[in-house]
Amino acid sequence: ERVVVINIDHHGDNSRFGSFNWIDEQSSSVGLMIYELFLFARWEISREMTDPFFTAIATDTGFFRFPSTDERTLRTAADLVARGAEPSRVFREVYENRSLAGLHLWGTGLSRATLHLDGKVCATFLTREDFSGIGVAREDTEDLVNALLSVRGVLAALLFQEDEGCCRVSIRTRDPLNARDMAALWGGGGHERASGCRIEDTPERSLKAFLSRLEELDEIGLSGN
Repeated sequence: ERVVVINIDHHGDNSRFGSFNWIDEQSSSVGLMIYELFLFARWEISREMTDPFFTAIATDTGFFRFPSTDERTLRTAADLVARGAEPSRVFREVYENRSLAGLHLWGTGLSRATLHLDGKVCATFLTREDFSGIGVAREDTEDLVNALLSVRGVLAALLFQEDEGCCRVSIRTRDPLNARDMAALWGGGGHERASGCRIEDTPERSLKAFLSRLEELDEIGLSGN
């Protein structure tokens, strides 16, 4: 029996693998796309559904900080609030719900932060030992890379997290750097300002190799020459 795969995404590098592909690169999130589908189909949107919809949109836009946040996104968020969504509760549950151990892990990552390529790149790493026995999930460090991007003069932030047999790399950038192009150097992908990839090596060696490859983007002056 033939399996029908419905592929819904907003990433430009989606491979269109589905039987039906709905790819909207202009959408800030898949959550927004699904919400618009509910409106178009006139399906019921209960009060209990508004916070999950709001969460999907807010987390994919860095709580409306990322460049993908446009009028369409904000109007949708406002509509969800009118239907009962509570932004303060969503923010608290997502961003103000860390354990003390998780905060200490952030401190470890921040203490290792270093500047590279004439101060345009800020990078840090976390090893498997850092996570060992403290009960902190990798998801608790997702916003750490955004903190690195807040350093004055930095155009690209990199977080290397050691995993079994590889290193997960989170990439955040400011204009004119393209995070998706950086991730593509290692077979990864994502958004222009937020992407990721994997490198089969230790965090320290992965960082060194990644910085070396970034010099291939010299046309935008990343190497500082």
